[in-house]
Amino acid sequence: MQRLEAAKKKYQATKERLSKEKDMQDNLEAGNKASEGDFKESQNMLTEVEKEIRLQKETLFKESQKLFKLRAE
Repeated sequence: MQRLEAAKKKYQATKERLSKEKDMQDNLEAGNKASEGDFKESQNMLTEVEKEIRLQKETLFKESQKLFKLRAE
């Protein structure tokens, strides 16, 4: 009987530990998904900013060429 009770207690403790570990893993996975979403959003923002910088540089170059031509006249 004592061995049966000890086995039941060990089983219950193992079951509780497993439940806690599963909850912790679920929390970590949710945090991971949120971080991945934030990372993708940051990458998209970076791409948009790089495009905007490229456009601004092209515009600045065109305007400086116009100015250079006007000064040459």
